[in-house]
Amino acid sequence: QTINRTIGTCRWIYNKFIETNQNLYKIGQSYMNGFAFSKWMKNVYLPNNPDKHWVKQSASKAVKQSIMNAHRAYQTFFKNKQGYPKFKKKSGIGSYYLIGTIHVQRHRIQLPKLGWIKLKERGYIPTNNIKSATIVKEYDRYYVSVLVDQPPLPIFKPKQTDGIGIDL
Repeated sequence: QTINRTIGTCRWIYNKFIETNQNLYKIGQSYMNGFAFSKWMKNVYLPNNPDKHWVKQSASKAVKQSIMNAHRAYQTFFKNKQGYPKFKKKSGIGSYYLIGTIHVQRHRIQLPKLGWIKLKERGYIPTNNIKSATIVKEYDRYYVSVLVDQPPLPIFKPKQTDGIGIDL
């Protein structure tokens, strides 16, 4: 339920960002960037609309990332790289981004607002240097993708000093 609620909240925030900027354009005002929208949402919109209190029940970092995703969609539109940002539809597919304290053990992962979650596949996720996670819902299944900070691997192999044999 928490994952579904957060995915729905992120979709609603993304769509609200697009709707707000469309309305600002119609009345002749300038574009509201992601930071300004976040401040407006927190200080003006939510206090004046108590029926939208459910927005604060979701992970705040996921909501902020949704705002920045919408902002990035507008920026690519302004640079003529892609078309106008589209509203997200309610479908069986959705995702959101989490950042914060994430712990991994062999068979479970601890995510913000969700707590410990049992993993189906064990031992694949490194247990240290975790930066963020993305939760994806595809119809009735849930997946977690983890970003790990690893030191770069050496590019070149050390020089070989032994002889090489050739079999003809």
